[in-house]
Amino acid sequence: MTEKQKTKYLVNAFSLNMLPLVVGGEVTIKVKRLTTNEFCEELRSGFISAIGHESTAFLISQLCNVPVSVNRQQIKIGDGEEALVMTVAIRLPEGKVLSQQELEQYLRAEHIAFWKVEVL
Repeated sequence: MTEKQKTKYLVNAFSLNMLPLVVGGEVTIKVKRLTTNEFCEELRSGFISAIGHESTAFLISQLCNVPVSVNRQQIKIGDGEEALVMTVAIRLPEGKVLSQQELEQYLRAEHIAFWKVEVL
């Protein structure tokens, strides 16, 4: 008997609004910072893209050698599901959308962080 594959969402930010909480409800999450290689390996086993910007999708595609589509959508991460998160690790000006070149510069300067968030 094989274990059912977990649903993995690829996102460029994580918010508590992604959790299926109701008033009075509780959820337990596990958050782990990943290396670039670990992040890419996680993506190779399949994911649902919720990436909202073309430049971010392109960077991840190039970095991990996997196709990433732009799919700006609101998601809910349920029990047993995961989010693979690529974030810019510095505060950006309000409304700033990074170009492909800016993202590549942040990556080289180690201002990009990769995370795995699991709902337990």
